[in-house]
Amino acid sequence: MKRIVYILLALQLVSCNPNVKKFDLITFKKHKQFTEGDTLISFSETDSHYIEEKRAKNDTLVVSRNSYYKSNLNLSSSTYMIYNASAPIHLGVMRHYDVNGNLTSIYDFDRGFKYSVVDLIKMLNSEYNMQIDPKNKTYSIDRDYEKKHYHARFYKVNQYGRRPYQITFDGANGKYIDEGNYLLPCGNNQN
Repeated sequence: MKRIVYILLALQLVSCNPNVKKFDLITFKKHKQFTEGDTLISFSETDSHYIEEKRAKNDTLVVSRNSYYKSNLNLSSSTYMIYNASAPIHLGVMRHYDVNGNLTSIYDFDRGFKYSVVDLIKMLNSEYNMQIDPKNKTYSIDRDYEKKHYHARFYKVNQYGRRPYQITFDGANGKYIDEGNYLLPCGNNQN
């Protein structure tokens, strides 16, 4: 019987991952948002996870986002992203972990896109005067993974009113491909 107990304890110790990043629950309870050096840190939560987001003070675009299991405070996923009008656009690699802290999957959102989202946004801000930033939710950047294109979407005002518009760029080099009216999904076009 003792031997079975020792074997179970040994297996439990081997299965524990001492390098697992843990959520800082004490800081979360004290502060929902604070500054640490040049980094702005904010916390939120869902039913099953705590969320930690970090952004450099001088960078209005890129956010580091970590999600932690509420059950044991272990890291659940980590990614970098930019908030968009439509949905966040992920940058680089996203990592997912199981509840024990073991890496379960890696997804590279930039695969096939040599021209970065950040470079595209800088170009749109300077050459198209779009002013894409987290405070301005009227523009969005989406990826077409099949064609390896970026789509910059926004509303354009003309003599017929306000219409959804799209400019398409090559994901390999950022070169202009085409532009035109954009039909919103589900017939949700607005005038």
